[in-house]
Amino acid sequence: MRIGELSGRVRRLFGRSLRYRVASRWRVEATSAELCSVIRHPERLAEWWPAAFLSSERLREPGTDGAGGYYCVYTKGWAPYTMRFDAWVTRVGDQEVLIETAGDFEGGASLRCRAADDQSTESPGSASASAPGCGRRRWLIDLEWQVRVNKPLLIVLSPLLKPLLVANHRWVVAQGETGLRRALVRWRAAARGDDPATLPQPPGPTWPHSMRWVRRFARRARATCHQEALS
Repeated sequence: MRIGELSGRVRRLFGRSLRYRVASRWRVEATSAELCSVIRHPERLAEWWPAAFLSSERLREPGTDGAGGYYCVYTKGWAPYTMRFDAWVTRVGDQEVLIETAGDFEGGASLRCRAADDQSTESPGSASASAPGCGRRRWLIDLEWQVRVNKPLLIVLSPLLKPLLVANHRWVVAQGETGLRRALVRWRAAARGDDPATLPQPPGPTWPHSMRWVRRFARRARATCHQEALS
């Protein structure tokens, strides 16, 4: 029996087990302008979150409010399988960013930021986030994914290994928090004219994508993804 046929039977029998809702929280020290830059540029995900995002190709420019951007995403966790999905930003509000996805993941995600010390209601997504003079402060960033798995391999595995797949997601999110913290330090060093090469890099992908020739293959897959989305 082919995996596509098996995944169809599993979907009919265990449809509920294919749905995931996972919430996480990051704690990051940054200026609101720095976080605004991160939020409004998903195409830079592979730069500061390489442990998960092998590529994030922007296919359509966002509007002036930050919404409307369309991206082709190629990602993985600590397990050796990869995921590919399209993502588009549906809303960039004063305190949240909403994203919808289709492909191996179907559903949506939200990202909400607030100052940890509650001294201000300013959000990185607000119009004033890039104002000069904004000082560095501690931020709480709440991420929530509500998706259904469409990848045949994960459809087959979900009824038995859902806790393991959720653990994989939480590992990915933890790598993102570490990656963002390190990237912020490196970006600040570069802005001062220092050499960021002496500073720790964001955590990279696990095997086999830690190997150079596999990363080259991932870049070719990114080009294929781009061509398919434009055709």
